[in-house]
Amino acid sequence: MRNLTKKIILFLFLIYPTTAFAEDFASGSKFDFRKTTWGMTQAQVKKSEEISIHDSSDKKLIYQTVISQKDANAEYNFSNGKLTQATYIINEGYYDPAKNYDDFIMFDEVLTKKYGKPSSTEKKGVGTESIRKSLSEPVAMSLGYLILTTTWDLKRSSIVHVVKKSVTNAGVEHSIIFTAK
Repeated sequence: MRNLTKKIILFLFLIYPTTAFAEDFASGSKFDFRKTTWGMTQAQVKKSEEISIHDSSDKKLIYQTVISQKDANAEYNFSNGKLTQATYIINEGYYDPAKNYDDFIMFDEVLTKKYGKPSSTEKKGVGTESIRKSLSEPVAMSLGYLILTTTWDLKRSSIVHVVKKSVTNAGVEHSIIFTAK
């Protein structure tokens, strides 16, 4: 009996982060991102969030959060006072490029479970082919020779999951962008 209890607890521990993460995208079919829908005002979005605002302006609300045990910002963007785009920006800042690559694969799997098969997956090479071929995909990505992108085309939203070398710092940009149609 004790072994069974331990196995059940381990199983729940392993699946909980994935389940919780999937709910952070859109809690049920009536929402577009987290607990919001396109066209909401800033006041409505603020009421939907259970965490404190990290930063804000007339066109943006930013919250610090955790998704699938990864530090992230949830950024809401407004046009003409209405919610039109929301983005998760993953803020792990690894030194090991393989970890960013592994995170990309993990998030792609979770997004696919939540939203179905992606409409497109792209590995865009930048720079010379001989350099890219001499590097592993994680290293090529971290050095700016490879951009990974997966896209989902949904009824009310498009989702673009991208990881690439940052143009503003030495790290990697990893984001999941939800845009209203």
